[in-house]
Amino acid sequence: MFKRTTVFVAAVMAVMMLAAGCGKAEKSSITMDTSNEKSAVIELSNAKEDEFVQGGYISVADGEGIEVVSDLNDGGKVLISFIAVEENQSMDELPDTDSSKYEMMISGSAAQGATLEPGEYDLKITVQGKATGTVTLNVTPVENITGM
Repeated sequence: MFKRTTVFVAAVMAVMMLAAGCGKAEKSSITMDTSNEKSAVIELSNAKEDEFVQGGYISVADGEGIEVVSDLNDGGKVLISFIAVEENQSMDELPDTDSSKYEMMISGSAAQGATLEPGEYDLKITVQGKATGTVTLNVTPVENITGM
């Protein structure tokens, strides 16, 4: 009887340990593709509060604005910071990342537009609420931006 109970308890514990080990930890990631100076695509997967990605830049000319199309999970929010790059910015010197010129809070599935002064902007994307989905930024003539 004792052996049978011990084997049963050991089997139950083994099954519980196996079940606990099978639970996948949610891996977090944020990627940004800025392969073109007129657009950026940000992919978020289980991104957590305060995680961020920074890099790449976009270029805005006179008469252009930014159209942002988001498709984020319920509750997912990101803050997009546009950090002005000075004309004579040295390649050896990083811009002041705490002084963004413009910011946009993005959430859910929507399209938004904004106008920025002409210039080049570094992008910093900061998660404000656990986020999964895609955010796409396109520089386009202001008259073509939805809702402007």
